[in-house]
Order: sequence, then structure tokens, then C-alpha cells
Amino acid sequence: MSSGSAYAGALLEVLPCRFRKPEQVPRWRDGGEGVTYKLLREPTSLSELNDYKHNVAIWRDNDTLTYVSPSGFYDYPVDTDNCLYLNLDTFGPKLYITGTTDDAIAETAEFFLSLENERGEDGMLFLLFMGEHARDFRAAGSKCLAKLFEAAPLKSVNLRCLTLSKKQSIVMATIPHATDLVYNNCLFEDVGSTFVEALQTRKAPLGSLTFARSLAVDHESLRSLLTSVNSKTKALCLPLLKNELALLPFAAKVDHLAYEISSSSLSETHVHSLNIATSTLSLTIRHEGQTYPTDSVLNFYRRIADLGHFKDLEVTVNSPSDGYMPACVVQEIVRAALANSHLERLELDTTNGDNEEVEWDPHVSTLLQGLKDHPGLRYLTICVEDHEEAFGPDYCYLRKFLSHNRNITVLDQYSDSFKHQSEIEELYSLNRFYMGSANLLVAPTSERLSLVVNALLERASNDFQRSSLLLSNHIDLLCEQVEYDLRDD
Repeated sequence: MSSGSAYAGALLEVLPCRFRKPEQVPRWRDGGEGVTYKLLREPTSLSELNDYKHNVAIWRDNDTLTYVSPSGFYDYPVDTDNCLYLNLDTFGPKLYITGTTDDAIAETAEFFLSLENERGEDGMLFLLFMGEHARDFRAAGSKCLAKLFEAAPLKSVNLRCLTLSKKQSIVMATIPHATDLVYNNCLFEDVGSTFVEALQTRKAPLGSLTFARSLAVDHESLRSLLTSVNSKTKALCLPLLKNELALLPFAAKVDHLAYEISSSSLSETHVHSLNIATSTLSLTIRHEGQTYPTDSVLNFYRRIADLGHFKDLEVTVNSPSDGYMPACVVQEIVRAALANSHLERLELDTTNGDNEEVEWDPHVSTLLQGLKDHPGLRYLTICVEDHEEAFGPDYCYLRKFLSHNRNITVLDQYSDSFKHQSEIEELYSLNRFYMGSANLLVAPTSERLSLVVNALLERASNDFQRSSLLLSNHIDLLCEQVEYDLRDD
């Protein structure tokens, strides 16, 4: 195997076979056994590892082996359960660190994180232990992370299966720029109290904060967290919480709350006076019974109707039922949507416990009929299995709906707006023209006249429907122009 370019060759040399132990021999998933290298000097940056146009594995004196896959390469170790994945940029090298102890792996990660990195605009950090349980990362210290965050903004920081020290949690909580921060099955050594206290000192918005699979903070820290994210975190994503904690996240005053809740927590008694602070809610209702959780879902939508302040609502019911959707739930969804006149996006991506779609098809015509006069709705997403059954022969229900309310785009669960149907695409094109014409009403009169004339001569040229639509919105301009011409004569 080649040792790379002349410049990069000064960085590494092959580790002689006589010094290698069995664990020092890299075993790549696609390449079998590979060559082991050692560093001759400290790299100037991680991007220097991209100079090697092949995968390399670097042995360090602390008995760690780092598999390096340069940009454009996608190989990784055979045993991923015991390695730490490190990546800092889409076009940067991907590192997989293996070792005999967590401390050794963390120390090697610290070495690579401490290197000055030439990051692009999509800067990010992935620090992921590939197994299922949290591994000790405290030996990496906090200085390498602080230096990393100060060097250049990172759009996202993703941590998985890591146990973090108090100092590390402070650095994470006080990242000096807006960042999307994800803790996936992570732990804090003090159950999160230091992290939450540091979060309360932030001056800049955090971006988003996600706890996936498990909550890294204890109950008391969670209560403090929900008050500290008010103006400092745009989005908060939380896993399933039960018992007395289940309803607490709804009080978080964030722009967007993404949350999973048990159907048993949505009893009428619990929900009747529930305060939901956010206007953008993504909620998964998890149900373990064998029938659809009708009462819980009805209670939830009735409270949504009572509150009336939502702009974006996404609801998934995850239930091991047979896919049956009660008609009364559909009626309550319509009522809740109409009660929220500023609702712009409604997503009903409902699945059962096996990720099979719930039977929305028989109810789509009812849903469209109920929502056709909604004043604010712009996007409606519905899970459909059979398009003809859901939208009628030749999409007649959908065509009628789009002709009645020209402001709405209807999507399926795959974000398909059915534009492959020529008549539907023509309707969307006409509706976009309609909305563009309506938007011109806010323009200054002199500018509006020019824009309307251009639209008549271009997009509405030789099209009676578009021309009449345009003129009906701007009849005042036509009258003014006629009066001007008469006076001029």
C-alpha cells in the first residue's frame, strides 16, 4: 500500500511488523487486514489526513488504533461496537478510535480534537460511541472541546453514549454560538445539575437541545431545565417521560417542542387544564394497548382546540392497533384545526406499533371537506396508502379541495404533493399564480402597477383564467388607469 503523497508521507510511517501485537493490526470491513501506521509528528490539522488517498490506521502509544477514512472513503472497522466515531466536517476525515480502555480512547479523541481544524460552512461535531451503553469520556478533559468551539461556529454537535464530566458539561452548555446540541443516550456525572446551571448563564441562543432515547438529567434538573430554556433554546426535543413528569415539558416556552408521551398521561383530568406554551408542537402519542387510544387522542385535540394558538402541529399516534381510525377522531382533528385560525402546517403522520400506516384513506374526503375553508393552513400532510381510494377517482377530492382553497399544499408521508398528476400540477401552478397576485396587494401602488402589467404580459399572457384572476385582485389599478386615460384624452 502506498504511503501517500510526499507531503503527507512526512506525517506517517509504517509500523514495522516485528513491533505489532494482534490488536495493532487494523481489520477494515471491506478491506480485510490493513497496514498499521504511527505518527512522525503532530498533524497541522485534521484535514491533513485527507492527503492520504486511501484508508489508514494509526497506532498510538496508549494502545489505541485510529481508523482514518479520508473524505470520499466510507470504510470502517469490523468491530464497531467498541469504537468511538469522530467527525468534524462533511469533507473532513472520519475517525474510528478503538482501544482497550475508555480512558485511552478518550485521550486519543482529545488529541485529534485539539488539532486546529479547517472547517467548512457546514461545521459539525459527531462524537459517537457505537455501542448501546454510555462509555466514559471524562479522560478527554474539557480544554479540547472549549478550543474547538471557540475556533469556528459549529451548526450541530451530536454526542452518543458518552459519560461527561462537570467541566465538559459546562463547556457544552456555554458554546458561544447557536448550535443544535444532541445527547443520544448520554450521562452526566452529576445527573445534569451542572449542565443546567451553566445553561442558565447563556447569553446567546442555543439553537436546539435534544435528549434522544433517554434523559441525561434527573427530575430536579429537568424542572430547572424547562424554566431555563425559555428564551435561550429555539427547539427542545425530549424522550418519553412518565408519571408526574409527563406533562411538565408542555410548559417550556420554546419555539418548538418535540416530545413523546404515553396515552395514559392524556386523561381528561390531566389534559383539561394543560398549558401548552409553544406554538409549534411535534407530539408522538405512544399507546401499548391493543385498540386505538380514542379517548386519549380526543382529549388531546380538544385541548388543542381550547388553546387556539398553534401555528405548526405534527401528531403521530404509535399504537399496536390494527390500523383502525375512529371517525370521531377525524371530526375532532377538523374542529381543533379550525379553532386554531393561525395554523399553517398540520401533519398527521400516524403509524401503529409496527410502523404500518393507520387507515387514513377512508377519512381523507372528510378531512378535506372539513378543512377547505381554513384561513391560515398552508401545508397538510396525510398518510395515504391507496391514492385512488383516499382522493377519489382521478384525484377528484383533491382537485376540488385545491380549487376551493388555493393557499394549501397537500402532501403524503413521503412529502409527495402528487405533482406527477398533470391536472394536479396545473392546479398548483395556478394556485401559485393566485398567491403571487394576492401578495402584490401589499406593494406600493406605483410598483404594483408595473408588476401587474408584467404578469399580464408574461405568465398570464393568452391565459384567460390567470388574466381574470389577476385583474379581479387589482381592479382598483385598472379603474385608476382608465380614469387617467380619460382625463388625458
